[in-house]
Amino acid sequence: MKRISNSWTSLLPLATILIMIAASCSLFDDQDTGENGVNPDGIYVLCEGNFGGGNASLWHLDKSYTEMTPNIIEHLTGDPLGDTGQSLAVAGERLYVVVNVSSQIQVLDLSGDAVSYVSTIDLTGAGPREMAIGNNQGYVTCWNIPGILTIDLNSLAVTDTLELAAIPEDIIYHDGALYVGLIMSADYSPDSTIIRIDPVKQSVTATYEVGPGPQHLLAADSVIYISRQWYDAGYNSYQGLAALNPVSGTVSTMEWGAGNGVDLFVVDEQLYLTTNSGIVPVATDLNPITDGSIGTEIEHIYSAGTDGINVLVGTADFNGPGQVIVLSTSGETLTVYTVGVGPGDFLTY
Repeated sequence: MKRISNSWTSLLPLATILIMIAASCSLFDDQDTGENGVNPDGIYVLCEGNFGGGNASLWHLDKSYTEMTPNIIEHLTGDPLGDTGQSLAVAGERLYVVVNVSSQIQVLDLSGDAVSYVSTIDLTGAGPREMAIGNNQGYVTCWNIPGILTIDLNSLAVTDTLELAAIPEDIIYHDGALYVGLIMSADYSPDSTIIRIDPVKQSVTATYEVGPGPQHLLAADSVIYISRQWYDAGYNSYQGLAALNPVSGTVSTMEWGAGNGVDLFVVDEQLYLTTNSGIVPVATDLNPITDGSIGTEIEHIYSAGTDGINVLVGTADFNGPGQVIVLSTSGETLTVYTVGVGPGDFLTY
């Protein structure tokens, strides 16, 4: 399951949790990032680490795919990144690294010749997940509230809290509004709604039924695409998609059947969905284009994204280091790097 949180552990088999904890020691010593530091341009890879292990890590891959630099946060601050690296966001020349169980956001400056540390935003106990940015405000979904925190990006202070009746996951800022996926009800049963929020009034202005387990949201071509993943009583996972027209409010849905994977991205105007059996292009009717799948030979696919040209695939089994594999859209393997445990999010700057 992607991006395990303390709230999810009640749904996991005990043996799985014990394996994760047993493998939780840090697998990488701090390595020097070079005399002149890391050039901000490139691809940032956030590795989740083992739940409870405190071994999350941030890595950097240069745009030519020739050098992968480990443990950026540890090098800059002298301290490990923390427990359960969740997501990345960027605004202007600042990178925001959301750490779920540690309930922190690490802020890095990308304006100079090398990446530098700015500050740590302490969100003690909130369980932050995903971050959207608009009007110089950061909006962070949190499982433990549950709700959304507003952060002033000038002062880096929390200025507002919007509590919700269900547990939010992904969030995007689109045309002056926030769109939020409610992944679970308060009893941890799957939810099935997207809400639209007026960020100024801090109020919900619309609710859309999109099918169970809305997880990843992506705005493209005036449509908001939603990947969905949910579980039955036997912890079998299922996948689906939805497409929301934010102007008309109409929703289309498609069930993909058994499987897992939630990352959505677009390369060359083609929408892709990550699955555990490859990276699958999506047709306009939300059906999979299976004969166009790439990476079908890769084991333990955990995440995927793009740098705008090629496809970045993260692999993980949480028993050791993961890999980042760069593929062309035709499926050619361009390079492979070993990274930290659970590479789960990518961001290109």
